[in-house]
Order: sequence, then C-alpha cells, then structure tokens
Amino acid sequence: MKSTATIEIGASLWWVTSANSREEGEVTVLSVEGQHAWLSNGAVIDLQTMNAVADPVPRGRCYRTRDEHLESLRLLQEWADFVVDVRSTALPKALTVADIGAIRQLLGIGPNLRGRGQ
Repeated sequence: MKSTATIEIGASLWWVTSANSREEGEVTVLSVEGQHAWLSNGAVIDLQTMNAVADPVPRGRCYRTRDEHLESLRLLQEWADFVVDVRSTALPKALTVADIGAIRQLLGIGPNLRGRGQ
C-alpha cells in the first residue's frame, strides 16, 4: 500500500506492530523529513510504504486510520477465503486456457511460465 497524501507534523496515525505482539493504537507524527516521519512511539516510518524503517528490523507499520487497518485485514481474509474456494472448486466445464490467462492478467499474476509441455 502506498501513501498518496502528505502527512504533516501533528497528524494522528494508526500504528500496528509486526507479527506476534499485536500492539496497536494511535500515534502522533512528531517530525517529517524527506520520505520519513518520526512517531510518538519512537518508530520511524517510510512515507511511501507506511512501513517502519528497520532498526535493525522493521517493527510495524502505520495506517491513516484504524478503519483503514481493519479494511486491510478484511481484504486479506477475503483473499485467503477466495484462494481456498478456488483450490477446492472443481474445474468449471466452460473454463478455457484463455479464460485463465485473462484471470491471471486481471490479478496481475502474469503468464504461466512453467512450460508443462504446452
């Protein structure tokens, strides 16, 4: 996810830590310099990705709001459910190789380059 709007000093963002700790909450932007913002929790984020800058490892990321974070979680869950549904569904009779190519393109996957004796 890329940030498109400018983030200013004093802005409130929603912080979510990486992996297991599940720490999250509102943080304040203390300063902005170039492509980085310093936050009230001590983290520094890249303003393009909203990911924490490694120190030595990234600690988390920010979202503009809690709702944006929750929507990203819903999207990830929908995607996971979709993948499970596709894997557990029988091959539709009317589906063609061209159809699969179009689906791959829509999803941004690119062509199948596995070369299985085509």
